[in-house]
Amino acid sequence: MSSELLPGENLIVKAHQHWIVVVKSLVIPFFLLVIAAIVDITVKSGTGIPHFRTIVSLVAIAIAGLWLIVVWVRWQSTAYTLTDQRIKIESGVFGRSSKTIPIDRIQDCTTKQTLFGRMLGYGRVEVDAAGAQGAEVLNHLPSPGTFRDQVFVQSERRRGGASTAPAPANPSGSQAGFHDLDMMIEDHAGMAISDIFALRSEDVFRTIESELLPKALEPGAVVALGGGTTMDDGNWQLIRSRATTVYLEASLDTIWSRIGNLGGRPLAAGRSRAELQELLDSRISRYEESDHTVDANRDLDSVAAEVMHIWSA
Repeated sequence: MSSELLPGENLIVKAHQHWIVVVKSLVIPFFLLVIAAIVDITVKSGTGIPHFRTIVSLVAIAIAGLWLIVVWVRWQSTAYTLTDQRIKIESGVFGRSSKTIPIDRIQDCTTKQTLFGRMLGYGRVEVDAAGAQGAEVLNHLPSPGTFRDQVFVQSERRRGGASTAPAPANPSGSQAGFHDLDMMIEDHAGMAISDIFALRSEDVFRTIESELLPKALEPGAVVALGGGTTMDDGNWQLIRSRATTVYLEASLDTIWSRIGNLGGRPLAAGRSRAELQELLDSRISRYEESDHTVDANRDLDSVAAEVMHIWSA
């Protein structure tokens, strides 16, 4: 996989589908072998075909063996890869198919597990990305909850924004989600946030933000909020009533080192350093009302680990 990584990209998880996929696919060849064994035991000699029982057995073994090879190759060719920049879904043997989802476009990531899946440790992960037509599905993924959590961590690292942590997900990992409110707004409006500000106004952006906030704050989800979301009293009251809030406390130097080159920040564009510091200072008193404060001036791994600890507590 290292040869397939982009410059500066780091591999987080690479997994094939759970082994249950192979077991399910072996049901037919198993029954072929059982039938061959029954024929070998019950059919008498003298059928008119020399070595009839031997032929039946060899044909059944050959078909089962070929089937096993095909199943194994197909299983190996289906891979789910998570890096700190994207999710990559690969499938197909002769006709290879590859789908890439940028981490910073993901606005929702949920898991679904049946009782059997929970017992054996596999499930279904659905990833919604801004601008995509429907969710991308990762079927029979081993440890789906861990994969989902890593998507959340990497998305937060890429985004470098503030976050809130609503009620913890079900311990089974079922139905938990991650929502980036800014991404939801872009998907709803059909344009980038910077374009909403330029073409429609900040007031329109804030109206859409308040409309979508209740949807983002669904039970069991983790939500990444824009820095200005909490400044509206109605939004803040709703957030406090539904969520456990986490303030990622960072200096302006730290914030700018993480997002300064990302673009798409209309409130930061064209402002001097003094103006940005004034904007940050005007918001801090609201941020400090959060249930938890995490020092975000540290390395991102430490910050993410502390946020995940709060979320899963």
